[in-house]
Amino acid sequence: MQFGKALIEIGKDKVIEFFRSWVDKCFDKMDKEDKFSKRLSKPMALIMTSAEIAKENLGIELNIEKILEFLINSQRCNMRSKDIGLRAYEYFLELYTIHNEKFVSGSQISKNKSMPKEIWGKYIYKKNEDDEVLILPSVFKKIMDEGGFEDTNVVLSKWREKGYLDCDNNRFTRKRSIMGSSKRVYVVRIINDFFSKEENEEAEKAEQYKIKKKIVTRKQKIKELFDKEGA
Repeated sequence: MQFGKALIEIGKDKVIEFFRSWVDKCFDKMDKEDKFSKRLSKPMALIMTSAEIAKENLGIELNIEKILEFLINSQRCNMRSKDIGLRAYEYFLELYTIHNEKFVSGSQISKNKSMPKEIWGKYIYKKNEDDEVLILPSVFKKIMDEGGFEDTNVVLSKWREKGYLDCDNNRFTRKRSIMGSSKRVYVVRIINDFFSKEENEEAEKAEQYKIKKKIVTRKQKIKELFDKEGA
């Protein structure tokens, strides 16, 4: 009751001003490399706004700085244990974009274009479905190890649960043809609109991601993100 009365006395505009100020303060103390930081700063700001009002208007003894420190430290711990599948998927998309010339496409084969010296897999464009990146298990293991994802079975299990992986029952692989030879490969789905518009904008501002994650048409996505054969 007292807190509600305090809100009325302060007024809506002032409360919103407090909240926005705390959003900025929380975000300033968070890890800018994580594209979810801006989103997560809002619930933290709500707690801090409530704490400030309780202290200043209700006379409750609260250590505002200690509360903020606790929230930031808790968030850092949460980020370290953040869904490994999500982080690994983001990393994989970045690596694919950097090394996309090592993935052959159907158009390269049908038009007898020159093939790369080193082939990691294949890119498959699917008109009305999610596109796919086929990658050889040995290559996948190597690049994921380099990114700090040593336990690839855990990563692949997460991807299978989330639908990022197209695979046989009780396996992480599926037989697919690469350069006329049938091999067991990991088939990674490129999920349309994987990132929200807000997350895309934050990632671009922070310049942390090499993939240009804009909400554009499917044709533009293929051209800009994954099919840079003519580049």
